[in-house]
This record gives sequence, C-alpha cells and structure tokens, in this order.
Amino acid sequence: MSDIAPRRIGEATSEPAWVRRVLIAVASATAVGRFLPHAGKILTPVYALIVVAMYVFVLLVTRELGVQDLNTIRAVVSKRRTR
Repeated sequence: MSDIAPRRIGEATSEPAWVRRVLIAVASATAVGRFLPHAGKILTPVYALIVVAMYVFVLLVTRELGVQDLNTIRAVVSKRRTR
C-alpha cells in the first residue's frame, strides 16, 4: 500500500502501471478459470495449473515479469526439487 499512495519518495518515483498489469492478469486468469468445464475433484489440480499458467503468461506478455524474475523463480523451483 505504501507504494501506491506516495508517488514520489525522495528521488524515486513509483509507476502505477504495474497495478493495471496485475489486474489484467488476475482478470484473465479468472476468466479462464470461469469458463473451464466442471470436471470434479480429479481435474481440479490440473485446472489450477492452467489458471496459474494463464496468470504468469499475461504477466510475461505485459512485461511485468522479466528475465531476472524468471531466473529467480527457476532457482526457487530447482531448490525445492532437490529436497
């Protein structure tokens, strides 16, 4: 919340465009989840992965997530797989 209210702190500026990009990603993921057919408990984890993939895809397309962010995500996932 502190990043939204003050636009300027010292010499740093805050760009509110990230709010729009994240809201677009949330709306897109919600729309995809809304139109998936009802398949019961068995396919629910698969549907959750589809919705998450849509969310990440929109964040990548809108350039909210960059190469450095993807490298961080890959590092975290690879550490969890080695456990």
